[in-house]
Amino acid sequence: MKLTVDFFELLRSRVNVSDVVRKRVVLTKRGAEYSGLCPFHDEKSPSFTVNDIKRFYHCFGCGAHGDTIKFVSETSGLGYRESAIKIAEDYGIEIPKLSKQEEKLYEEIDQIYHVLNLAADFFQSKLSDKPKSYLQSRLIGPKIIDDFTLGYAPSGGALKEHLESKKISMLMMSKAGLIGKGEDGRVYDIFRERIIFPIKNIYGKVIGFGGRTMGEAMPKYLNSPETIVFKKNETLYGEDKAIGEAYRLGNMIVVEGYMDVIALQAAGFKNTVASLGTAITTGHIQKLWRSADEIIICLDGDSAGIRACYKVIEQALPQVTYNKKVSFVILPSGSDPDDVIKNSGANKFKALLEQRLSLSEMIWHLETSGKAPTSAEGKAALEHKLENYADAVTDATLKRNFARFFKDSM
Repeated sequence: MKLTVDFFELLRSRVNVSDVVRKRVVLTKRGAEYSGLCPFHDEKSPSFTVNDIKRFYHCFGCGAHGDTIKFVSETSGLGYRESAIKIAEDYGIEIPKLSKQEEKLYEEIDQIYHVLNLAADFFQSKLSDKPKSYLQSRLIGPKIIDDFTLGYAPSGGALKEHLESKKISMLMMSKAGLIGKGEDGRVYDIFRERIIFPIKNIYGKVIGFGGRTMGEAMPKYLNSPETIVFKKNETLYGEDKAIGEAYRLGNMIVVEGYMDVIALQAAGFKNTVASLGTAITTGHIQKLWRSADEIIICLDGDSAGIRACYKVIEQALPQVTYNKKVSFVILPSGSDPDDVIKNSGANKFKALLEQRLSLSEMIWHLETSGKAPTSAEGKAALEHKLENYADAVTDATLKRNFARFFKDSM
């Protein structure tokens, strides 16, 4: 039986995590959450929490984390799909029947996942001494390579030949975003002579790839084209690993690149993700807030990073509330998070993180560099800008406080 993605989301919205969990765990209400003894490891004091608003369970002891469907899967031995069916049956939720067109679509999605997994395995098998040496020069050793399933894309159409040997059609390779066609009609591998970063969804399925050159060839980074399963404005690199830690800490760090995510996660900042070469969108912000109440933006300390901060502010202002926050880490000029970790260590980044600015403080910083104008004309121009920022806030209470903060800072 094929199940739509919408059906899984319906189950998560209709069935409280606590209702499912309490069939196996004695839960005690504590504020907005429930707590109990973790069913995934032995413990004497409760470290297992359930949050119906965020639709997650999380264990602070062993790190177990997931949604309603994953809980049933992990405690029953059923697959994710079978667990969804069981929940639907237990709670009398009708399983929608797919039209022939929908069945064809979901069959194609399954095929694309299969092709992407074959490609990921191939790239991993081609990680030879030269790319390993390059990664080692970036302080990425065997453990990190394994943790992030990094690989290498050789040249010469090697991936296409490999997939053809597995009876994969060129049509499916194209639909998976792995091959392209030149103006002369020649078919080529999209990823060639690049370090490969598999991009996974929150359930750990490979949905696309990022590739980085080892030299000066441009573009330095290349992402998979958009496909049925890969949408750049909905996807964040590293989210499969970061989501549990973000829930535990109450915040998610957002950086620009793959190397930044790997460097920070390896240094202990496991609640780190990256946008995929695109500006952070409204969809990204809403997705991030489902895992944590605070989004910490940590973009590169250059002019491009500053421009990106302005775009984040524009996206965030209409959405922020008193309990759904966006804050900003200011990096040293010309550096990125990877540089900070490699040159100054995790403690330096931790200090920068602790000094992060709230959204209102970041606006003030960007518009004044921390120093208010002294002339009447300068003050009037600044006041006009700040009024526009405050007006963009839709939460009435927060809007008043933004305006008050800006006025007091003048």
